[in-house]
Amino acid sequence: MGEHLRILILDDHTTFAESLGQLMQHHRIAQADVAASVPAALAFLAHTTPDLILVDITLKQRFEGLGFIKQLHKKWPLLKTACLTMHHNPHMCAHAYAVGAWGYFTKTAPLAETFEGIKQLLQAPAPLQAPDLKAALPHFTPREQEILAHLAIGASNKELARTLSMAEETAKVHMKTLLRKLGLKNRTQVAIFAYENGLWPQ
Repeated sequence: MGEHLRILILDDHTTFAESLGQLMQHHRIAQADVAASVPAALAFLAHTTPDLILVDITLKQRFEGLGFIKQLHKKWPLLKTACLTMHHNPHMCAHAYAVGAWGYFTKTAPLAETFEGIKQLLQAPAPLQAPDLKAALPHFTPREQEILAHLAIGASNKELARTLSMAEETAKVHMKTLLRKLGLKNRTQVAIFAYENGLWPQ
């Protein structure tokens, strides 16, 4: 199937991306190329048009992947793009489809399932049906819910401490707990998570 097909993998975890590309070639799904950044992907697209671009949503700890998909969809609306991401989040998935993605695959899914989805997408005349991602939010204490609500509207640690009548060090401890619960890397990602999931002040 894949001898004449080409996929570009945009992921800043290059070891993962290169390994995935080698597996796709081994299973004759497609020839795979890797770009570690949006500029590198754009440079590739300047001379090559792949049959599919797999995009990691979080690049260098920022949510650049969705913006890149939106940019591509505006310029090349028929170019197939799909997310390959750690974000098992129905709201993020809906956002990806809204900006032009043709598919949404999670890195935690079985590899055989992901490869089958990629093969379907390569042949599909229209975007695949969005996966049924159940909203599996961690349990948050009432205090953590308050903190998430204020993060969703951009509060700093100092503002959290002042608004919620706590020491700034206590706010930092809560932030470390939220990062661990959500499996995220920085407060910006936590803030985006809170905003995307509607965890705003009531």
